[in-house]
Amino acid sequence: MALTFAFIVHASRRCIGRSGGGGTDYKSNSNSNSCANLEIVELELSKPEFEIVVQKLFDRSMQPIRDVLHQLDMTERDIDEVVMVGGSSRLPKIREMVKAELKAEKLNIEIDPDITVAFGCASVID
Repeated sequence: MALTFAFIVHASRRCIGRSGGGGTDYKSNSNSNSCANLEIVELELSKPEFEIVVQKLFDRSMQPIRDVLHQLDMTERDIDEVVMVGGSSRLPKIREMVKAELKAEKLNIEIDPDITVAFGCASVID
């Protein structure tokens, strides 16, 4: 399975705003030539290639877990359940790393991350 990514290589913020973020209609939406430098590059990676490219980000994402455990003077044995919510919790590699970091038998991934984030935002507003 290959993953396809589209990157905007060179563009001003004004051009991106006019293109709706994706850049696909930038010529028809721009009123000046300054947006003519907008380039979209597509890159296709296999899952293992993607994981190699972002491994440093994966590694950095484990630090907050270590920090919280340290600040609360806890160890992974003190954790009863790990509930995964949020965007990166959908990535199998992140799930695997969290499971290993916390020495968890299984992760709770049954909760819809989108609903959880929406509920969290609504509770802050309320």
